[in-house]
Amino acid sequence: MYHERIYLEDYFPNLPKAQSKTSLTFYIPELPDAVNYQAARPCAVICPGGGYSHVSRREAEPVALRLAGSGIPAAVVDYACDGEHYPVQLLQVLAAVTHIRRCSSQFYIHPDRIAVMGFSAGGHAACSAGLFWQA
Repeated sequence: MYHERIYLEDYFPNLPKAQSKTSLTFYIPELPDAVNYQAARPCAVICPGGGYSHVSRREAEPVALRLAGSGIPAAVVDYACDGEHYPVQLLQVLAAVTHIRRCSSQFYIHPDRIAVMGFSAGGHAACSAGLFWQA
């Protein structure tokens, strides 16, 4: 499995400044030898819950590992919490989706098959990304 943590501000310098950098952690399963390497896979962007006061760790890596174990690439967004105001989180989630689209060929991800999922406050950020992505 390919596992890497990046910081979105390194790729999107115009993201609103938050108290800490926004990490995006990739969990990309290796392709078995029998898989067509030209076929692109879907990807899930995970927004853990936590009531916008923290990011719940039990809704982050365990979910990503479960998806990766099923052959689905996943990425966890560690969005802004603790005093940061909306729409900072929405912009961070959209930056994560944009980054995954930009590097999709590297991970054999279909750029138009990226789903955003979330729990509690992360569900709000995920739903907002689905509703307001064009705005």
